Amino acid sequence: MVEWKNASREDSTQYMPSFTRPLERELVLVYFGSATCGWSNHPDLPGIIDSAKVMVRGHAAELGASFSTMGIAINWDTKDGVKHLDKIGRFDDIITGRGDSGIGARTYRDILVGTPQVSVLERTALNLQGGVPTQFEEKELIRYTSQSRIVNWIRRGAPVPMGTN
Repeated sequence: MVEWKNASREDSTQYMPSFTRPLERELVLVYFGSATCGWSNHPDLPGIIDSAKVMVRGHAAELGASFSTMGIAINWDTKDGVKHLDKIGRFDDIITGRGDSGIGARTYRDILVGTPQVSVLERTALNLQGGVPTQFEEKELIRYTSQSRIVNWIRRGAPVPMGTN
């Protein structure tokens, strides 16, 4: 069973999914990890990733954009992947299974270079049906692979270069 820490929506130090539909413009923090990667299982990583989520959520709010998170575990066994993502924290979406042949690895093949990795995507809705986006254009704004690079980015305030959309 997947269980996440209880974080209140008002707790600005811990990420809590918003449970809202995306706006026309959205920033998405994507975490790539693996239950079999030693660095993806470092005990400090959950707090580091949570800090990144909170900081990028703040940048999205400044832009008037929505924000979401996606956890992608590059594992063959979905149970192992879910367990790994559960250790890392709360996500709006999770994808795992089939290793590097799974939908997460295939969809983001062009940006996935290793684990742990954090990427921030800018999504722009291309098609709305009944106010719900059904198709997006995605553009990667940043990518950091390795715990030390992710930490250095966070220490700088997790800056995100703004796209032209």
